[in-house]
Amino acid sequence: MITFEQAMTEDRFHQGACSVSYGKTGKANPTVTMMGWRRNGRTKTWKTRPDQFSIPVKYGLHSYGRIDHTNAWAFHLANECKALAEVERWWAAYEAGAHTGRL
Repeated sequence: MITFEQAMTEDRFHQGACSVSYGKTGKANPTVTMMGWRRNGRTKTWKTRPDQFSIPVKYGLHSYGRIDHTNAWAFHLANECKALAEVERWWAAYEAGAHTGRL
């Protein structure tokens, strides 16, 4: 869920649940499946409705949308993504020589 303060400062968001998949043996490079949206303009706020916001976002080359107070529950911040954190831990273990499987 995105809060009002996060809506004002963050630039990258993920929609839905991000997932990590591994190769057939469980030892291959991990792949992250996600819908990554990026800010495409200024956050719109209202003086008469201070708890509401609207962020213009873009996905890929041709998909546009908005994150607002009604659909913020479906998004999370890219820097707080659990799937990306899992992949970073996997790569750290790989570089340390302990790449025998999933973490």
